[in-house]
Amino acid sequence: MCFRDGLRDALRQFTDIEIVGEAGATRATVAAALELQPNVLITELRMPGGDGIEVIGEIRRAAEETQVLVLTAHGDIDFFYRAARAGAAEYVLKDISVRNLAVAIRAVHRGETMINPGIAQRLLTDLAAGCGETQQMPLELTDREMEILFDVAHGLTDKD
Repeated sequence: MCFRDGLRDALRQFTDIEIVGEAGATRATVAAALELQPNVLITELRMPGGDGIEVIGEIRRAAEETQVLVLTAHGDIDFFYRAARAGAAEYVLKDISVRNLAVAIRAVHRGETMINPGIAQRLLTDLAAGCGETQQMPLELTDREMEILFDVAHGLTDKD
């Protein structure tokens, strides 16, 4: 049994989440997304056949209604930046519980964004230090934007 099999089986307990297809490699993922036009596509950053970041960009350009949720083991902030720039709507780590993954899927489907608290903390650290890839991002945030970013880093949802 591979990770994808376990994920599929675990998500079946949620009656409001329908799995419309699967793919295990980059080309197959893009082809399935174009054919099936899912509301939310869950992808890994590293997969057979190429770069998951490129897959995100291709899907976002070709299937604009499909939101991409990255489910990965890569907690490195540079991967987060690359995925966000490519158009990922969500970035969660594989240590997430199935229940919280379902919450994340629903949030992405509603057009909301949630950020893993560990990633959000690293993002705050980078913003505060003005270093890393954040130099390519605007660093001037309002007091309210900083307050919201702080809340997100501590696990609050959009609704909270």
